[in-house]
Amino acid sequence: LDDDGGPIIDLEGKVVGLVNNHINETFIPSSILHKCFDFWRRFDCMPRLHLGMTFTSIKHLDPISIERMTRDHNIESGLIVEQ
Repeated sequence: LDDDGGPIIDLEGKVVGLVNNHINETFIPSSILHKCFDFWRRFDCMPRLHLGMTFTSIKHLDPISIERMTRDHNIESGLIVEQ
């Protein structure tokens, strides 16, 4: 069987987290899940932190750079890590 994860339940039957088998069998605490669900309900999206990294979208590059990325690397969209 392929198991993607599921709830983590304490001895009192309360959900205290969620198993995430996609990333080295880690888990997400329920406190983080509550914040994510609240954010999703209010803004209809999920924030994604990048830990101090800065990016540039390929579609915002100048036309010559976009052509070079497409020709040399077969990449037409995505992000470039600058820092």
